[in-house]
Amino acid sequence: MNFRKISIMLLVFIFLTIPVLANGVNDTEQIEEPEQRVAAVVNGEEITVQELDLYLDLNNLVNQVFQAFYQSNRDFVEFLLMSEAGQDFFNEYRKEHIEEVISNMLIQQEAANRGIEISDEEKDELFAGQIEYMKSQNRLESDQELENALKQDGFENLQEFKDFFFAEYTDILKINELQRILLEPITVSNEEAEGFYNEYIEQFQYGDQVKASHILLKTEEEAEKVLDELNEGTNFALMAEEHSIDTYSAQNGGDLDFFEKEDMIEEFSEAAFAMEIGEMSDIVETREGFHIIMVTDKREAGTETLEEVREEIESGLLRSKRQQVWQGFILELREKADVEIKI
Repeated sequence: MNFRKISIMLLVFIFLTIPVLANGVNDTEQIEEPEQRVAAVVNGEEITVQELDLYLDLNNLVNQVFQAFYQSNRDFVEFLLMSEAGQDFFNEYRKEHIEEVISNMLIQQEAANRGIEISDEEKDELFAGQIEYMKSQNRLESDQELENALKQDGFENLQEFKDFFFAEYTDILKINELQRILLEPITVSNEEAEGFYNEYIEQFQYGDQVKASHILLKTEEEAEKVLDELNEGTNFALMAEEHSIDTYSAQNGGDLDFFEKEDMIEEFSEAAFAMEIGEMSDIVETREGFHIIMVTDKREAGTETLEEVREEIESGLLRSKRQQVWQGFILELREKADVEIKI
Protein backbone atom coordinates (compact mmCIF):
# COMPACT_ATOMS: atom_id res chain seq x y z
CA MET A 1 0.00 0.00 0.00
CA ASN A 2 1.69 3.20 -1.17
CA PHE A 3 0.21 6.20 0.61
CA ARG A 4 2.47 8.60 -1.27
CA LYS A 5 0.21 7.97 -4.26
CA ILE A 6 -3.03 8.46 -2.38
CA SER A 7 -5.54 11.08 -3.46
CA ILE A 8 -5.57 14.23 -1.36
CA MET A 9 -8.86 15.90 -0.48
CA LEU A 10 -8.58 19.32 -2.06
CA LEU A 11 -11.08 22.00 -3.01
CA VAL A 12 -12.19 23.34 -6.39
CA PHE A 13 -9.20 22.83 -8.70
CA ILE A 14 -5.74 21.31 -8.33
CA PHE A 15 -2.77 22.93 -10.06
CA LEU A 16 0.10 21.05 -8.46
CA THR A 17 1.01 17.41 -8.85
CA ILE A 18 3.33 15.27 -6.80
CA PRO A 19 4.92 13.06 -9.47
CA VAL A 20 5.60 9.41 -8.72
CA LEU A 21 7.86 7.51 -11.07
CA ALA A 22 6.13 4.42 -12.41
CA ASN A 23 7.95 1.12 -12.74
CA GLY A 24 9.99 1.12 -15.89
CA VAL A 25 12.79 3.60 -16.54
CA ASN A 26 14.14 3.91 -12.99
CA ASP A 27 15.49 6.90 -11.07
CA THR A 28 19.03 6.49 -12.36
CA GLU A 29 17.74 6.53 -15.92
CA GLN A 30 15.73 9.74 -15.74
CA ILE A 31 15.97 12.36 -18.44
CA GLU A 32 18.90 14.51 -17.42
CA GLU A 33 20.02 17.92 -18.51
CA PRO A 34 23.78 18.57 -18.86
CA GLU A 35 23.33 21.54 -16.51
CA GLN A 36 20.63 23.27 -14.49
CA ARG A 37 19.23 25.33 -17.36
CA VAL A 38 16.61 27.93 -16.58
CA ALA A 39 13.29 27.32 -18.34
CA ALA A 40 11.59 30.59 -17.33
CA VAL A 41 11.84 33.52 -14.95
CA VAL A 42 8.56 34.60 -13.33
CA ASN A 43 8.63 37.91 -11.49
CA GLY A 44 12.32 37.34 -10.78
CA GLU A 45 11.85 33.73 -9.63
CA GLU A 46 13.50 31.02 -11.72
CA ILE A 47 11.97 27.78 -12.93
CA THR A 48 14.69 25.32 -13.91
CA VAL A 49 14.29 22.69 -16.59
CA GLN A 50 14.59 20.05 -13.87
CA GLU A 51 11.72 21.63 -11.90
CA LEU A 52 9.67 21.88 -15.07
CA ASP A 53 10.26 18.21 -15.86
CA LEU A 54 9.32 17.24 -12.31
CA TYR A 55 6.09 19.23 -12.50
CA LEU A 56 5.20 17.78 -15.91
CA ASP A 57 6.14 14.28 -14.68
CA LEU A 58 8.20 13.88 -17.82
CA ASN A 59 9.70 10.60 -16.68
CA ASN A 60 6.23 9.11 -16.38
CA LEU A 61 5.53 10.26 -19.95
CA VAL A 62 8.65 8.41 -21.05
CA ASN A 63 7.47 5.31 -19.23
CA GLN A 64 4.06 5.44 -20.90
CA VAL A 65 5.45 5.99 -24.40
CA PHE A 66 8.46 3.70 -24.31
CA GLN A 67 7.61 1.04 -21.70
CA ALA A 68 6.92 -1.77 -24.19
CA PHE A 69 10.05 -1.00 -26.22
CA TYR A 70 12.20 -0.60 -23.11
CA GLN A 71 11.51 -4.14 -21.96
CA SER A 72 12.71 -5.61 -25.26
CA ASN A 73 15.41 -3.16 -26.37
CA ARG A 74 16.77 -1.07 -23.52
CA ASP A 75 19.87 0.16 -25.37
CA PHE A 76 17.84 1.43 -28.31
CA VAL A 77 15.42 3.35 -26.08
CA GLU A 78 18.27 4.95 -24.12
CA PHE A 79 19.97 5.92 -27.39
CA LEU A 80 16.70 7.36 -28.72
CA LEU A 81 16.08 9.39 -25.56
CA MET A 82 19.54 10.95 -25.69
CA SER A 83 19.48 11.61 -29.44
CA GLU A 84 18.84 15.04 -30.93
CA ALA A 85 15.36 13.91 -32.05
CA GLY A 86 14.60 12.69 -28.54
CA GLN A 87 15.72 15.94 -26.94
CA ASP A 88 13.71 17.93 -29.51
CA PHE A 89 10.63 15.94 -28.55
CA PHE A 90 11.11 16.74 -24.85
CA ASN A 91 11.80 20.40 -25.55
CA GLU A 92 8.62 20.75 -27.62
CA TYR A 93 6.63 19.05 -24.87
CA ARG A 94 8.12 21.48 -22.33
CA LYS A 95 7.24 24.48 -24.50
CA GLU A 96 3.66 23.29 -24.95
CA HIS A 97 3.10 22.93 -21.20
CA ILE A 98 5.31 25.58 -19.59
CA GLU A 99 2.38 28.01 -19.28
CA GLU A 100 0.79 25.58 -16.79
CA VAL A 101 3.89 25.83 -14.60
CA ILE A 102 4.05 29.60 -14.96
CA SER A 103 0.40 29.88 -13.91
CA ASN A 104 1.08 27.64 -10.96
CA MET A 105 4.00 29.80 -9.83
CA LEU A 106 1.97 32.99 -10.25
CA ILE A 107 -0.77 31.57 -8.03
CA GLN A 108 1.77 30.56 -5.39
CA GLN A 109 3.33 34.01 -5.54
CA GLU A 110 -0.08 35.66 -5.16
CA ALA A 111 -0.88 33.49 -2.14
CA ALA A 112 2.45 34.52 -0.62
CA ASN A 113 1.86 38.20 -1.45
CA ARG A 114 -1.48 38.04 0.33
CA GLY A 115 0.16 36.51 3.39
CA ILE A 116 -1.99 33.38 3.21
CA GLU A 117 -0.95 30.85 5.82
CA ILE A 118 -2.45 27.66 7.21
CA SER A 119 -2.83 27.88 10.99
CA ASP A 120 -2.00 24.98 13.29
CA GLU A 121 -5.72 24.61 14.05
CA GLU A 122 -6.54 24.46 10.33
CA LYS A 123 -3.73 21.96 9.77
CA ASP A 124 -5.08 19.73 12.52
CA GLU A 125 -8.57 19.89 11.03
CA LEU A 126 -7.33 19.22 7.50
CA PHE A 127 -5.15 16.34 8.63
CA ALA A 128 -7.98 14.76 10.63
CA GLY A 129 -10.13 14.88 7.52
CA GLN A 130 -7.30 13.39 5.44
CA ILE A 131 -6.87 10.54 7.92
CA GLU A 132 -10.57 9.69 7.75
CA TYR A 133 -10.47 9.86 3.95
CA MET A 134 -7.46 7.53 3.77
CA LYS A 135 -9.04 5.03 6.16
CA SER A 136 -12.24 5.05 4.13
CA GLN A 137 -10.47 4.67 0.78
CA ASN A 138 -8.29 1.83 2.08
CA ARG A 139 -10.98 0.13 4.19
CA LEU A 140 -9.15 0.58 7.47
CA GLU A 141 -11.08 0.62 10.72
CA SER A 142 -8.77 2.54 13.06
CA ASP A 143 -5.87 4.96 13.28
CA GLN A 144 -3.72 2.07 14.46
CA GLU A 145 -4.45 0.09 11.30
CA LEU A 146 -3.55 3.13 9.24
CA GLU A 147 -0.34 3.63 11.20
CA ASN A 148 0.59 -0.02 10.65
CA ALA A 149 0.01 0.43 6.92
CA LEU A 150 2.07 3.63 6.86
CA LYS A 151 4.97 1.80 8.52
CA GLN A 152 5.07 -0.48 5.47
CA ASP A 153 5.69 2.65 3.42
CA GLY A 154 8.53 3.87 5.61
CA PHE A 155 6.72 6.14 8.10
CA GLU A 156 7.35 5.48 11.77
CA ASN A 157 4.05 6.93 12.96
CA LEU A 158 1.19 9.29 12.10
CA GLN A 159 3.17 12.34 13.25
CA GLU A 160 5.93 11.57 10.77
CA PHE A 161 3.37 11.19 8.00
CA LYS A 162 1.74 14.46 9.08
CA ASP A 163 5.09 16.24 8.78
CA PHE A 164 5.57 14.73 5.31
CA PHE A 165 2.01 15.63 4.30
CA PHE A 166 2.37 19.32 5.10
CA ALA A 167 5.91 19.52 3.74
CA GLU A 168 4.60 18.23 0.41
CA TYR A 169 1.17 19.84 0.23
CA THR A 170 1.28 23.16 2.11
CA ASP A 171 1.57 25.14 -1.14
CA ILE A 172 -1.51 23.36 -2.52
CA LEU A 173 -3.42 24.07 0.67
CA LYS A 174 -2.49 27.75 0.43
CA ILE A 175 -3.77 27.81 -3.15
CA ASN A 176 -6.99 26.22 -1.98
CA GLU A 177 -7.35 28.92 0.66
CA LEU A 178 -6.81 31.56 -2.01
CA GLN A 179 -9.48 29.88 -4.13
CA ARG A 180 -11.85 29.82 -1.19
CA ILE A 181 -11.36 33.55 -0.61
CA LEU A 182 -12.02 34.33 -4.27
CA LEU A 183 -14.73 31.81 -5.09
CA GLU A 184 -16.77 31.26 -1.95
CA PRO A 185 -18.68 34.56 -2.32
CA ILE A 186 -19.90 33.54 -5.80
CA THR A 187 -23.49 32.28 -5.80
CA VAL A 188 -26.27 31.37 -8.24
CA SER A 189 -29.55 33.25 -7.90
CA ASN A 190 -33.02 31.76 -8.33
CA GLU A 191 -33.44 33.96 -11.41
CA GLU A 192 -30.27 32.54 -13.00
CA ALA A 193 -31.39 28.96 -12.37
CA GLU A 194 -34.88 29.67 -13.74
CA GLY A 195 -33.43 31.43 -16.78
CA PHE A 196 -31.19 28.48 -17.58
CA TYR A 197 -34.09 26.06 -17.15
CA ASN A 198 -36.34 28.01 -19.52
CA GLU A 199 -33.63 28.49 -22.13
CA TYR A 200 -32.59 24.84 -22.19
CA ILE A 201 -35.87 23.20 -21.26
CA GLU A 202 -35.50 20.61 -24.03
CA GLN A 203 -32.61 19.13 -22.03
CA PHE A 204 -35.06 18.26 -19.27
CA GLN A 205 -37.59 16.49 -21.46
CA TYR A 206 -37.68 12.71 -21.45
CA GLY A 207 -39.49 9.84 -23.13
CA ASP A 208 -41.17 6.88 -21.46
CA GLN A 209 -38.87 5.56 -18.78
CA VAL A 210 -38.38 2.49 -16.65
CA LYS A 211 -36.53 2.31 -13.35
CA ALA A 212 -34.91 -1.06 -12.83
CA SER A 213 -32.26 -2.97 -10.96
CA HIS A 214 -30.29 -5.87 -12.36
CA ILE A 215 -27.82 -8.58 -11.47
CA LEU A 216 -25.26 -9.30 -14.19
CA LEU A 217 -23.52 -12.68 -14.28
CA LYS A 218 -20.79 -14.06 -16.54
CA THR A 219 -22.39 -17.43 -17.25
CA GLU A 220 -25.89 -18.79 -17.59
CA GLU A 221 -25.14 -21.38 -14.93
CA GLU A 222 -24.28 -18.67 -12.41
CA ALA A 223 -27.41 -16.76 -13.39
CA GLU A 224 -29.59 -19.83 -12.83
CA LYS A 225 -28.19 -20.33 -9.32
CA VAL A 226 -28.82 -16.69 -8.40
CA LEU A 227 -32.31 -16.80 -9.91
CA ASP A 228 -33.16 -19.88 -7.84
CA GLU A 229 -32.12 -18.06 -4.65
CA LEU A 230 -34.16 -15.01 -5.63
CA ASN A 231 -37.22 -17.17 -6.28
CA GLU A 232 -36.78 -18.61 -2.79
CA GLY A 233 -37.07 -15.10 -1.36
CA THR A 234 -33.47 -13.87 -1.07
CA ASN A 235 -33.21 -10.07 -1.14
CA PHE A 236 -32.53 -8.78 -4.68
CA ALA A 237 -30.30 -5.86 -3.62
CA LEU A 238 -28.13 -8.06 -1.41
CA MET A 239 -27.72 -10.60 -4.20
CA ALA A 240 -26.73 -7.80 -6.60
CA GLU A 241 -24.12 -6.50 -4.17
CA GLU A 242 -22.70 -9.98 -3.68
CA HIS A 243 -22.84 -11.47 -7.17
CA SER A 244 -23.26 -8.85 -9.91
CA ILE A 245 -20.20 -8.21 -12.08
CA ASP A 246 -21.57 -4.75 -12.91
CA THR A 247 -19.65 -3.22 -10.03
CA TYR A 248 -21.04 0.29 -10.58
CA SER A 249 -24.67 -0.71 -10.05
CA ALA A 250 -23.84 -3.53 -7.62
CA GLN A 251 -22.75 -1.07 -4.94
CA ASN A 252 -26.26 0.40 -5.14
CA GLY A 253 -28.02 -2.94 -4.94
CA GLY A 254 -28.15 -3.24 -8.72
CA ASP A 255 -30.09 0.02 -9.15
CA LEU A 256 -29.84 1.52 -12.66
CA ASP A 257 -32.19 4.44 -11.96
CA PHE A 258 -34.61 5.61 -14.70
CA PHE A 259 -33.66 5.02 -18.32
CA GLU A 260 -35.24 5.29 -21.74
CA LYS A 261 -35.49 2.42 -24.17
CA GLU A 262 -32.59 3.56 -26.36
CA ASP A 263 -30.29 3.97 -23.35
CA MET A 264 -29.80 0.23 -22.91
CA ILE A 265 -28.90 -2.78 -25.02
CA GLU A 266 -31.89 -3.80 -27.10
CA GLU A 267 -32.53 -7.17 -25.44
CA PHE A 268 -32.31 -5.59 -21.99
CA SER A 269 -34.67 -2.73 -22.85
CA GLU A 270 -37.20 -5.00 -24.54
CA ALA A 271 -37.40 -7.15 -21.42
CA ALA A 272 -37.52 -4.25 -18.96
CA PHE A 273 -40.17 -2.23 -20.79
CA ALA A 274 -42.38 -5.31 -21.16
CA MET A 275 -42.45 -5.91 -17.39
CA GLU A 276 -44.74 -4.50 -14.71
CA ILE A 277 -43.60 -2.64 -11.60
CA GLY A 278 -42.38 -5.15 -9.00
CA GLU A 279 -41.90 -7.92 -11.57
CA MET A 280 -38.65 -9.88 -11.85
CA SER A 281 -37.45 -11.28 -15.17
CA ASP A 282 -36.11 -14.66 -16.10
CA ILE A 283 -32.52 -14.72 -17.40
CA VAL A 284 -31.93 -12.15 -20.17
CA GLU A 285 -28.87 -12.69 -22.33
CA THR A 286 -27.02 -9.75 -23.93
CA ARG A 287 -23.49 -9.25 -25.20
CA GLU A 288 -22.59 -8.10 -21.67
CA GLY A 289 -23.59 -11.38 -20.06
CA PHE A 290 -26.67 -12.80 -18.32
CA HIS A 291 -29.03 -10.41 -16.53
CA ILE A 292 -31.78 -10.79 -13.98
CA ILE A 293 -33.93 -7.65 -14.01
CA MET A 294 -36.26 -6.19 -11.41
CA VAL A 295 -38.50 -3.28 -12.50
CA THR A 296 -39.12 -0.89 -9.61
CA ASP A 297 -40.92 2.05 -11.25
CA LYS A 298 -42.15 3.54 -14.52
CA ARG A 299 -43.02 6.99 -15.78
CA GLU A 300 -44.50 8.35 -18.97
CA ALA A 301 -42.80 10.89 -21.20
CA GLY A 302 -42.72 14.40 -19.79
CA THR A 303 -40.54 17.27 -18.60
CA GLU A 304 -38.71 17.46 -15.30
CA THR A 305 -39.87 20.41 -13.24
CA LEU A 306 -37.54 23.20 -12.22
CA GLU A 307 -37.68 22.05 -8.61
CA GLU A 308 -36.69 18.53 -9.62
CA VAL A 309 -33.56 19.76 -11.42
CA ARG A 310 -32.84 22.98 -9.51
CA GLU A 311 -29.97 21.49 -7.49
CA GLU A 312 -28.37 20.06 -10.64
CA ILE A 313 -28.70 23.40 -12.49
CA GLU A 314 -27.40 25.48 -9.60
CA SER A 315 -24.44 23.15 -9.12
CA GLY A 316 -23.52 23.32 -12.80
CA LEU A 317 -23.91 27.10 -13.01
CA LEU A 318 -21.91 27.61 -9.82
CA ARG A 319 -19.10 25.41 -11.09
CA SER A 320 -19.07 27.29 -14.42
CA LYS A 321 -19.09 30.74 -12.79
CA ARG A 322 -16.32 29.85 -10.39
CA GLN A 323 -14.25 28.35 -13.20
CA GLN A 324 -14.62 31.54 -15.24
CA VAL A 325 -13.66 33.74 -12.28
CA TRP A 326 -10.65 31.58 -11.45
CA GLN A 327 -9.41 31.45 -15.04
CA GLY A 328 -9.93 35.20 -15.36
CA PHE A 329 -7.95 35.70 -12.16
CA ILE A 330 -5.04 33.63 -13.52
CA LEU A 331 -5.16 35.50 -16.85
CA GLU A 332 -4.98 38.82 -14.99
CA LEU A 333 -1.98 37.61 -12.99
CA ARG A 334 -0.29 36.52 -16.22
CA GLU A 335 -0.93 39.86 -17.95
CA LYS A 336 0.58 41.79 -15.05
CA ALA A 337 3.53 39.47 -14.54
CA ASP A 338 7.10 39.90 -15.72
CA VAL A 339 7.73 36.57 -17.45
CA GLU A 340 10.71 35.52 -19.56
CA ILE A 341 10.59 32.10 -21.21
CA LYS A 342 14.07 30.75 -21.97
CA ILE A 343 13.40 27.42 -23.67
